[in-house]
Amino acid sequence: MLSSRKQCFEWVDHRKKRRSFYTYVAFTDQTETEYDEDVTEYKQLVNVLKERNLGEGVSLKLQQFGNTKEDQRRRLEDVVRHCRSKEIRCILSAFLPDERRYELETYLSLKKTYSGPVLGLCLAADANDWQDQIEAVAHVMACGGWIRWVKGGWYKGKTSVSHWKLISKRFAAMSLVLMYHSVECNRGHMIATHDKRVVSLLKDNTPSEKDGITILVSYGTYRIRPSDDAEVGMFYGKHVPFVLESLRVASLTNLFLRVTHLRLIGVPRPTVANLKEDVQEVMRTMMKYPTLNAWLKRSELNRIFSDSSRL
Repeated sequence: MLSSRKQCFEWVDHRKKRRSFYTYVAFTDQTETEYDEDVTEYKQLVNVLKERNLGEGVSLKLQQFGNTKEDQRRRLEDVVRHCRSKEIRCILSAFLPDERRYELETYLSLKKTYSGPVLGLCLAADANDWQDQIEAVAHVMACGGWIRWVKGGWYKGKTSVSHWKLISKRFAAMSLVLMYHSVECNRGHMIATHDKRVVSLLKDNTPSEKDGITILVSYGTYRIRPSDDAEVGMFYGKHVPFVLESLRVASLTNLFLRVTHLRLIGVPRPTVANLKEDVQEVMRTMMKYPTLNAWLKRSELNRIFSDSSRL
């Protein structure tokens, strides 16, 4: 984590990254003045990103903008409105698992006003109710939105903490679906992962003569495992209170499994063959949405997963 916007830009520019996303980190228990200062900082950040003109964007944590849902929505919308005026993409970040429905409903409500490619939503594979999460992804896709897809597993809450083999398969399967939707419909979804096996899966199955989906990794992960294939999520701001709050709400079990790499034990390499049932489960749900059904009927994804010769 860096201290300032300037440091972030210097780091990104030195590595010739072009579609980075920036988060001004703070914490949720602040004064009204501090919440307003966060809004001002984001607006200034957006202004600079407009000048840089590199296809960069910002990540916004809904809970960072107030002590009540009304204040959070009001301040968030203020930043989103500014992003749209500058044509800078912004994404509503995922926070606690128990607040995912609140984040989705806020996003869908804002999307009615702010149509177009500006506003995206972060969704995670470690949802306690997988079918409900497929529906959430489908809702965003059907309303013309875009998604940053993450595996999750950072925070406390209702989540399938112990089933990482299953979560990893679901993450890879949905990543495939989002990749095809992104390149075939020019939607701009993003996959946040440092799992080289998932990245290889997506590269190996990208539709011919098409650019692949954007892979995003965090600044901390990139420093440990640099990748030419990935863009970077940058963080700067109020370090100490942010870290203290993160430790308070973190899932210590998942943190241990992540740091020690134990949660990858027994997780097979994802392939088209072993993801068939998971992808088909996603496709069946999405076919209930007219626009997604029309896309799937003409998609190469449908041909792959109905053609046994590819498996």
